[in-house]
Amino acid sequence: MKTSKESHKKKIILSYTLAIVVPCIILGLLAFRGIRNDQALMEKEQLRVLNEIAGNIITKTVAKLDSLETGFINISEELNPPNQLIFSDSVLDTYIKEEKVISGIFFAENNQVKLLDSDILFLPDNYFGASGQSDQYNQIRETGWNYEFRERNYVKAVEYFKNKLSVINDKTFQGEVINIIARNLKKQNKHGEALELYDQIYKEYPDIYIQNEIPLGLVSLQESAKIRFMQGDAAEALKIVNSLLKNLDESHWKISKSYFFNSISEIRNINSEADTVNAEIKKWIDNNDSILNSIVIKEKYTDDLLSFQEKADILTMSKNVSTFPSYRYRYLTNGNTNLVALMKKSENQYWGIIYNQEELLSGTVVPLLKSHASKTKFDWEVRNIQGEILINSGAVPENNVSTNISFPASLPPWSFVLYPGQKSILASFLQTGEGVFFYIFILIVVILSLGLIFILNSVSNELRLSKMKSNFITTVSHEFKSPLASIRQMAEMLEQNRVPTNERKQKYYQGIVQQSERLTHLIENILNFSKMEAKQREFRFQTNNILPVIEDVVLSFNNFMAVKGFNIEFRKLSPIPEFSFDKEAMEQVIHNLLDNACKYSGESKKVEVFTEEKKGEVVIGIKDYGIGIKKEDRDKIFSRFYRVGDELTQTVKGSGIGLTIVKQIVNAHYGRVLLESEPGKGSTFYVVLPLKFE
Repeated sequence: MKTSKESHKKKIILSYTLAIVVPCIILGLLAFRGIRNDQALMEKEQLRVLNEIAGNIITKTVAKLDSLETGFINISEELNPPNQLIFSDSVLDTYIKEEKVISGIFFAENNQVKLLDSDILFLPDNYFGASGQSDQYNQIRETGWNYEFRERNYVKAVEYFKNKLSVINDKTFQGEVINIIARNLKKQNKHGEALELYDQIYKEYPDIYIQNEIPLGLVSLQESAKIRFMQGDAAEALKIVNSLLKNLDESHWKISKSYFFNSISEIRNINSEADTVNAEIKKWIDNNDSILNSIVIKEKYTDDLLSFQEKADILTMSKNVSTFPSYRYRYLTNGNTNLVALMKKSENQYWGIIYNQEELLSGTVVPLLKSHASKTKFDWEVRNIQGEILINSGAVPENNVSTNISFPASLPPWSFVLYPGQKSILASFLQTGEGVFFYIFILIVVILSLGLIFILNSVSNELRLSKMKSNFITTVSHEFKSPLASIRQMAEMLEQNRVPTNERKQKYYQGIVQQSERLTHLIENILNFSKMEAKQREFRFQTNNILPVIEDVVLSFNNFMAVKGFNIEFRKLSPIPEFSFDKEAMEQVIHNLLDNACKYSGESKKVEVFTEEKKGEVVIGIKDYGIGIKKEDRDKIFSRFYRVGDELTQTVKGSGIGLTIVKQIVNAHYGRVLLESEPGKGSTFYVVLPLKFE
């Protein structure tokens, strides 16, 4: 039986697969191919738009630089050619501070590059010439040098230079001599006297250069910091270092590259050796580190400018300016590619601009990208010539289509990588004019899903109904077998004269009648159910009193169930007027409900039947104190063949159609069946019938 059901189920599913699933899959694949074609066309259009955006950004960036260069040409026409390799000019200083995208300005003449002094930290080592002091001062310096370095007689050196101070009229040499005296006092560990002299130097000679390249202000601060640190006053030493760093960061002095880096190295030593436990010392260390970080950035800037000054082949590039107001090109210095613009002033004379590429990126290119991205919705990256990401939109998709656009030679060696905005497949195809195949695909999926759900539901219902019918046949067979066996047994005993007394015979006759009535009722239930299912049962409505009908059924049940200890009590709570109903049908309703109450009474043997009239309706109640019905089963018990799947109920014999018949008969009388139940405490069925109906 089970194999037959499974085979039937498989046949239905196979038919569904061949008739619906396979064609839908084929159509779905074709629709999906159409979707992919639509996506490809859409991606192509997106890339075209992104290429236009990239071109627009590049055009605007070039236009900005063209405008800057035109403005600079107008300014430079009023300027005279500088006469120093590192020169100053107030007009250009103001201009370069206003235009942050310009990091340097230079003047080229006969292939020699002269740089504008704008935040340059140091100068080339060979930039400074000889001091040019008199032979008298050189003789004094030589004699003192012998005392200090050959004889190492620091006391004599101090005495000698102090005596010579009175005959020195040159302020530069005065500052140098005081510095020598302080140095020799320091070597004698006379730190207090040395500090006084260094303080004097910083106040009176801060901008005096010894040997034409070393500022005394820098020397005095550096030596004062060392002495304070040796004395154990780290906080004061770091405070002096802070003042020194500020002067270096602001390019207060022009010093050689080697001396600059020696000074920075000694400053870092003091800063790193200080004890960070003390809060004040920690504060000064942090302040100094912050300035050092700023200096590191300017170091690179200065180094790049000086490398450009040393290596730039301006004559080679200048021939490109012959037909243009300016020529913009890239040059390589210190391993980095920089952007330069060259503008002709006269024959073999050119003004030039060195661009700040970081500012050009952050101040011009990125804002343009963000502006377009907010409207068109795309992700982006800017990469350098090595392919490294300089900056991106933050959420760049992986393994997605993109367009790569390189910058022209008149801009830095960057490239755009633009990614179309990621959209859900639904959002992509809901655009106007798009997604015909997508809708077809969705429709196929919906039809397929609904068909599958319908088939599976139908198969499940059919199998469930088949199982219920099978259980019904089995149960009914047992229901018939029991009374037939009793009738046969009692009839055989009567036939064979094995019943000794008339009283005993009478009981057997009654038993045969009762079992016959039981069989009759079972047969009537089945026949009536069959007629109701086929919509063929006819009801004969007549005006009668329903109380005698109920009393007869209750009396019959009391007689039949007395042997099992049942007591069925009938109470009339209020008078019931006559009304129209089918007598046989209502007998069957009361019988089925009482039969149900007795079967599921559990250990209780008490059943109550009561009637009353309420608001133009007759209420018939059958109450038991048995096992009750769970909430989830209350609506299902009126379904045909349904039996509660509980261990207590499965042991009770029943056909599963009794309550179904009750429901159908009551509905035919325009009434309703109500149920109150609590597991373990019993159930009450209410049959509510109208006194009048049309």
